[in-house]
Amino acid sequence: MTQHIETAETTTELNNDPSAGALAQASAAADQTSQALQGRSIFAVETVAGGVMVRPAFLTSENGVMIASSAIFPSLSYSLQQIDALRRVVEHHFNQAATLGSHLVAQNAASPEAQRT
Repeated sequence: MTQHIETAETTTELNNDPSAGALAQASAAADQTSQALQGRSIFAVETVAGGVMVRPAFLTSENGVMIASSAIFPSLSYSLQQIDALRRVVEHHFNQAATLGSHLVAQNAASPEAQRT
């Protein structure tokens, strides 16, 4: 399950410059040389086999497309609020993983195969 932590509404300019990585790929689909997008910077957080993955991204308002991007914070207080929110989401993902792991251990211990050994 992926959770998004949304940051401030922003406008981002995308240029068709191959050195711009994922942003250039997204804008290459447009017919224009550049386009302005409305949306929000977000952190996409999900639990994966190796732990909890956090990816900064830009979520467009128009069609909900998520583009890999850097997170931009307009002020110190706002950035600390976002970091605190991210911390709570990451803790939640680790707690869910621990709960799921303990349920799987208990389930495996109660299975007939485990009782035979």
